[in-house]
Amino acid sequence: MKVRDIMTTGITCISMPTPITEVSKRMERDGVEVVAVCHSGKFRGLVAKDDVADYIAHSGNRKKGKIGKLAKRLKPQASPGLESMEAARIMARSDVRALPVTQNGMLLGVLTWDDVAKDRFAASALALRPIPQSRPGGTKQPATALYRGRLTTPASSTW
Repeated sequence: MKVRDIMTTGITCISMPTPITEVSKRMERDGVEVVAVCHSGKFRGLVAKDDVADYIAHSGNRKKGKIGKLAKRLKPQASPGLESMEAARIMARSDVRALPVTQNGMLLGVLTWDDVAKDRFAASALALRPIPQSRPGGTKQPATALYRGRLTTPASSTW
């Protein structure tokens, strides 16, 4: 199977100058953990709810922060024609829970481990997932704890 066959589509892209406080409210309202950030129609990165919460908690001037400051450009990314087994290997090696699917700089969707499980052969790569690393403070979390939870936005939501 190809990535295009199993990826999550309909990911809402928000613009870089959107205020972080507004994005936080919308993420809460829509029940999403991660949003995609775009500029002039081009994918710029993903922002997790944890990053937004940390910014709001530690920023002295919450009103001026723009979501573009928090966008993390993910490498690797996948093309829609990539075999799902290879994408699963990339996700396992890179220790990410979400792999942006792009073509010519445009975000087409996101591949998650839930999506990978749809392909029984690619699902065997789940066994390749890295063991969580110990983090400061003794907690056991994946090195990329950034990508947990739902990635999709309800179709009725507009940003």
